[in-house]
Amino acid sequence: MRTTPLALCALALSVVATSLHAQAVSAPAPIIGILLPTSNATVTSPVTVRFRLVNYGVAPAGMQMAGTGHFHLVIDDEAGAAGTIIPTDSMHVHYGKGQIEVTVPVPLGRHTLRAVLGDYQHKVIRPELVSPPVTIRVVAGR
Repeated sequence: MRTTPLALCALALSVVATSLHAQAVSAPAPIIGILLPTSNATVTSPVTVRFRLVNYGVAPAGMQMAGTGHFHLVIDDEAGAAGTIIPTDSMHVHYGKGQIEVTVPVPLGRHTLRAVLGDYQHKVIRPELVSPPVTIRVVAGR
């Protein structure tokens, strides 16, 4: 059987398309979380929070780069829907310089913390970039 150049090109394009599809399908999902404090920890204020992000990048706010965002700490609230702007107040703390570890004052009592990755405009990127909640108890220092 004789193969024509056109048939070889079609075969090559098919192999490339299949390869690109396989890479897109097998791309690892992003993982976001809070490493510190651990869930159910008893801490004093200010609280050191260390964020975790895998298979996604961190970039400062205002820098529009695909596959990146910056952290927001949401205290005692849910993250908004994808595309909504994350508020700026004492319970929605922005870390627009690309910080991955921060110290934040938290009132005494039981609180829920979430890491939310926002885009360059402080918008929630997608639900997969909202961490599971971490519950802490803040007590008076000694």
